[in-house]
Amino acid sequence: MLPSVGFNKHLGVTKSISLTGPTVTDFIRNNQLEKFLGDAGLYETREEASKCQQVLSRIREIVKYWVKQLTLLRGYTDQMVEDANAVMFTFGSYRLGVHGTADDIEMLCVGPSYVNREEDFFFTLLTILKKIEEVTELQPLPDAHVPVLKFKFDGIPIDLLYASVSRLVVPDDLDISDVSVLYNVDKPTVLILNGCRVAEQILKLVPNIEHFRTTLRCLKYWAKKRGVYSNVTGFLGDVSWALLVAKFHYGNKICEEIELSKSQWNKLFEPYMFFESYKNYLQVDIVAADASDLSAWKGWVESQLIKLILMIERDTNGKLQCHPYPHEYVDSSMHCSHSAFFMGLQRKEGEKKGQLFDIRGTVDEFRHSVSMYMFWKPEMNVSVSHVGREQLPSYVFGDDCKRRSQTLRQQREQSSHVDEGCSSESARRQVNNELDEANVQGSAEKCEYSATPQKHDS
Repeated sequence: MLPSVGFNKHLGVTKSISLTGPTVTDFIRNNQLEKFLGDAGLYETREEASKCQQVLSRIREIVKYWVKQLTLLRGYTDQMVEDANAVMFTFGSYRLGVHGTADDIEMLCVGPSYVNREEDFFFTLLTILKKIEEVTELQPLPDAHVPVLKFKFDGIPIDLLYASVSRLVVPDDLDISDVSVLYNVDKPTVLILNGCRVAEQILKLVPNIEHFRTTLRCLKYWAKKRGVYSNVTGFLGDVSWALLVAKFHYGNKICEEIELSKSQWNKLFEPYMFFESYKNYLQVDIVAADASDLSAWKGWVESQLIKLILMIERDTNGKLQCHPYPHEYVDSSMHCSHSAFFMGLQRKEGEKKGQLFDIRGTVDEFRHSVSMYMFWKPEMNVSVSHVGREQLPSYVFGDDCKRRSQTLRQQREQSSHVDEGCSSESARRQVNNELDEANVQGSAEKCEYSATPQKHDS
């Protein structure tokens, strides 16, 4: 028998930065941070938590009813119908215990092998949900990178995903962490299942759950303030940030100042001055006849924005870079429902000034991609336009952003006015392809980049 050898056990690949326990001052700062996060609305109240539980329970009942109905319609035995089941899991911020008041609840429905995503989930279940009074703003996104049904249930935003596993009957005690759930499933299903699997592994491996959650809340809030939180537009999302926190080595100038009592927590969460950081922007305007149609149409267009970013970088050989800003803006002066997103444009560092970029063909390709929306209506329209910093619309400047002068505000409002009508023509923006400094150029003439999809047969 080999003699035992003493060693210092540590978690992870690297050694701990310090094994020294927290001081009284550390506890004070931690309490200050938690109060700051609480005042920012990052903790849900008991009433909100209770309502979430009730909503999740109701959704579980609905999906189990859905699976049993499909089992019955497909002629399975009475015993199979009785045993038919779907198991619900939560993941993302809700499962990790950092769910805030306005956050989506991400849910995964795991069903049997004979219930598919394409028809059963995105058609049959969709039809059931449409008939439920509590369900609003229903947005099916079957062609998204991760197919999802987005909706609000009694006012609570839900992202519902579906995975069909290689089992005729799914047990209530299904272990999502077991590798067997990945057998004989397609790539989208693997991606969907891994969201839950990673969340479960993180909770098992972090040494202190409460410290982990506080740090994750802090980092998520910082990322949102700095405009780098959105997996839809290519930034990190819940699980990715959680993985970073699980291996967190955090130190910068502001945190050091807080450590030395030279600064306060609010300085760490100052918003990123996105509209002061670039000379050129792409503006994506999305319009629809009413709020309900806009919600569905916007969800689809937003899911396609990452394609536009990648296309631009592809077609310019990476020399023109796009920085999407994951915030939605609304022009309340328009008579139809409106939403806008913005991207900062800049040359890749080291590229020579004066180089011209023609992205008209790129935008046309994006327009074609967007036009494939299967639930399109005539009033739905999207336009992509260039705006210089001086032409940014006034509605993008909120209370957190510094304006340079009252005169500049008026100039921007005059130069970036959009007609108030809802027709496809009035929602379009003129695009000048001759951009200063970033030099995205097509020709000397002005061009429209708008998309009005053709009606698709159902």
